[in-house]
Amino acid sequence: MTVHRNPDQVKRLVRRLTHPRVDIYLHVDRRIDPAPYATAGATIHPDPTPVVWGSWDLVEATQRLLEFARQRGRYSHFTHLSGQDYPLLPIDRIVEAIGSSQGQILDMQWSKQDRSHRWAPYSVTTSDPVAHFLQRLYMRYLRYVLRRRSRPLPEGLSFACGSALWTLTDQAVDWIFRFVRTRPDVPRFFRNTLNTSEMFYQILLQASPFRDQLGEHRHYIDWNAGLSHPKTLGVEDFPALAASHQWFARKFDTTVDEQILDRIDAEMLRVAT
Repeated sequence: MTVHRNPDQVKRLVRRLTHPRVDIYLHVDRRIDPAPYATAGATIHPDPTPVVWGSWDLVEATQRLLEFARQRGRYSHFTHLSGQDYPLLPIDRIVEAIGSSQGQILDMQWSKQDRSHRWAPYSVTTSDPVAHFLQRLYMRYLRYVLRRRSRPLPEGLSFACGSALWTLTDQAVDWIFRFVRTRPDVPRFFRNTLNTSEMFYQILLQASPFRDQLGEHRHYIDWNAGLSHPKTLGVEDFPALAASHQWFARKFDTTVDEQILDRIDAEMLRVAT
């Protein structure tokens, strides 16, 4: 789970995800004090990276979390959530559904929507100030030499996009790590794309042996406002959440509306707040 705000909300989420068959790992943005996020049932990554919105950083943080978890145990599936997600089903039912999936990649959003504006131009997304300055100079050079021509995707890859939140099998995760090790040109390319986390895993899995094993996306997310961020859900959204039959929803913010989580707890998860 990648987190950067509202530690009490994150702790509440951890409590709802606690289960004998689930281990929870937190990546707390390096720029944030991790101490307030410490809670029973979750392990905080000891070497986090700073995460700038829209940058490669979120993929880097996710990869670090996956590697950290792989080193600490054997798992059949890995689920990536943000600290502003929340389950819509009791965790035992989610665990049961994942366990009966027969090797499918679950909760993966898949789209061919044209988002070439995010990857074709060379974009500066690093949080390091020195690297940012150097890349800005390099980008100016590229624009002069290439006259704004589009960058092609790395060889052998074709475009796909979706959500940065998903559930992958252990075989798919291991394949991604092997692929990245043998194709350093791929992470190098994606370090300079916008919103990489919403395409990196989709693009790689499309080139993988698992491309025909993709399951339904199991997140409720409201993009109807047409903005760059999804709606922050409130009590007015409860009927839609209850009717969605999804595993998770986002995004929630207890500083805006905590009653929606109270109602989910009472009426959907059947737990005391």
